[in-house]
Formats: sequence, structure tokens, C-alpha cells
Amino acid sequence: MRISRFVPVLALMLAAALAACGTQSRPPPVYSPPVAKTPGFEPVAGKWVAGTDGTLRAAASPGAAVVGRLPPGQPVNVVGRVPKSDWIAVSHNGATGYIRLHMLRLQDSAAPSVKGASTVVPKAADNGGPKVNAAPRGKIEAAPIAQ
Repeated sequence: MRISRFVPVLALMLAAALAACGTQSRPPPVYSPPVAKTPGFEPVAGKWVAGTDGTLRAAASPGAAVVGRLPPGQPVNVVGRVPKSDWIAVSHNGATGYIRLHMLRLQDSAAPSVKGASTVVPKAADNGGPKVNAAPRGKIEAAPIAQ
């Protein structure tokens, strides 16, 4: 009974000591690259280049007039993303043009692969279990469940 009176006091003393020492764990600060805020556009971070032969348009619409073309690998100055769409506003030759997001890639990322290319993934070394064959079509028979 006597010890149970001191447990809350010891807990408070331990909490005060930890707070005084500064040993309480704090999450590390999260680094966010600076992003320029442009009115009307959502901010986009990173340095971007044209991933494919990109067409710049006068407006964020596939039917808008073409104002320029970007060859693959051409760096672009991203102004921002058109809200609720996949169109990106870029600054090119002193004017603002619009390009679809899938036509851009981050500067340090790998180039997109060729369509139709296949990748062969080797079988895992620890996947040496028994081989299971599927039953041939039309050879599966089952009796009806009695009711």
C-alpha cells in the first residue's frame, strides 16, 4: 500500500526530468523544396523536361491552337498545374503554353520505355516449391450438392 502512493509521484518526476533534459522525441523536420506560387495554378515542384515530342497549346485543351513544340529532353520552366486537370502551364520563349503532364518527366528520372517492350523477371530463388498444373478445360466434373 505504501509503494502505490509513490508511483504517481515518481511518474510525474520522471516526466518533468525528461522534459527538462530535452530527450523527448520530436519528428525530424520535413524538407520541402521551394515552390513558386502563381495565382490560378497549383504549385508543382521539381525540374522538368519534355519526355516525348510535346506540343504546347495556347490553352489547356486538346483542341487549342498549337504555339510550339518541345523536343525530348528539352528543359521546361513549369509555371503550375491547371486545377483539377492533367495540364501543366509552362513558360517557353517568353509566352505561357500548356502541355499534358504525361508528356513531361522529372529531369533526373529515367526516360520512358518503348511501348510494347517486355521485361523478363527472373524466378525468385526462394520460390522452389512444387509445380502446380491447372486442370485441362472440360475435364472438371462435379456432382450436385444434395439438399
